[in-house]
Amino acid sequence: MARRIDLFRLLDGLISIYKPPNFSLDKFCRLFKKQVAEEFNALPAEPKLIRCILRQPVKSQSTIPMIVSIPDIVDDELVLGRRFNPGDFVIHPIDPLDDMGSGVQVFGIGENGVYTHATEFSGSFWLKTYHVTGMLGRASTTGTAVGSTLLRSSWRHVTRVKLDRVLTGLLAQFRRSALLHAGIRPNTQEAYIALAKRTSGSDLRPVTPVAVETDWEDREHLVSKWERHPPPYGPSPLNSAGEFPVSDEADRRLKAPYVNSLKCVNFEPPFFTLEIQVAHETQQFFIDLISNLGPRLRAATLLSGLRRVRHGRLTIEDALLLKQCTVPCELLQALSEEVRRDEPQRLDDVSDTMHLLRVLSESHKSANAPHLFTNLFLCSTLHPLSSSGFPDLQTARKAHFLTPVDSSGANV
Repeated sequence: MARRIDLFRLLDGLISIYKPPNFSLDKFCRLFKKQVAEEFNALPAEPKLIRCILRQPVKSQSTIPMIVSIPDIVDDELVLGRRFNPGDFVIHPIDPLDDMGSGVQVFGIGENGVYTHATEFSGSFWLKTYHVTGMLGRASTTGTAVGSTLLRSSWRHVTRVKLDRVLTGLLAQFRRSALLHAGIRPNTQEAYIALAKRTSGSDLRPVTPVAVETDWEDREHLVSKWERHPPPYGPSPLNSAGEFPVSDEADRRLKAPYVNSLKCVNFEPPFFTLEIQVAHETQQFFIDLISNLGPRLRAATLLSGLRRVRHGRLTIEDALLLKQCTVPCELLQALSEEVRRDEPQRLDDVSDTMHLLRVLSESHKSANAPHLFTNLFLCSTLHPLSSSGFPDLQTARKAHFLTPVDSSGANV
């Protein structure tokens, strides 16, 4: 019969959970670990071990020792306490959402999930789709709805046509900046060749930066060491020429947001919703984007809501709610029946892990009630490792795997 620890070892890979808005991610992780630990502790426990000892007879007239069976308390829960604790579950958030954001949050769970699956998934640079809600007629100190109001303005003159015109201009600027980040001059033959060879949605980042190096070393390399000026230890990232050094410029370009699509999906003044496909984004990027729409629309704007609806191939329909992160008792019985058909060594065979996850995902009686292992099998199927036919990590980093998707969730 399969044990709870065997089911615990299969919990290794990627999972996607819906994070509610205005909720700290650290607190969310603690609640998730606590709930999963309670689910595993609620499963049927293993039968108690029986210990056989050789006991000498009590009566003096009997000299034959007796074999006595007593329960072994070394592994008893009354002695050790709960078998599973929240600290036993290792999770790592991939591209973590801020407190204000909500939507799909992908986690690496388990030792292999954190160190292998999460590293490869985060290094593949998948596009993420956000629904960003803005508000017209108000500006705040933080750029969000929770900040103090700085000013108010009229907004009834803003129409859907004006907003679409502004978004079209911004998208053209983003595409132009993608060429500049790659060191390519727009409207040239070099830019045409680079864009013609580029696959749909790929990025133009992996190029050599064009910024100049710090020139204080070049100017004083002939002077004695004690006569040289000290290096610029200040926090300013600029050199004496007012430009970024090569290393800082390369790092800045790799972290600069890459916008693939920008459009309005809902316009109900004073609120509007934008759908943005982006990579390397931050919450401050969305705040600045919505705030910069205000001067172009002749109105004040602020960020009202932020929701991630897609991360790579995982959509918001695939994510589990926190109350759905359950481990039904039927899973342990299904695992025992599957292992009983074959040899017990299948639990330790890595090649049969996906087969066992498929059995666990299909064993639950109600197909409309997803649980933790159905989501684990879905995420592992949509985002397998390199050894399962997926390109290796180095190739993924070069290609960036920025696959554009439309609002319906289908690949373009």
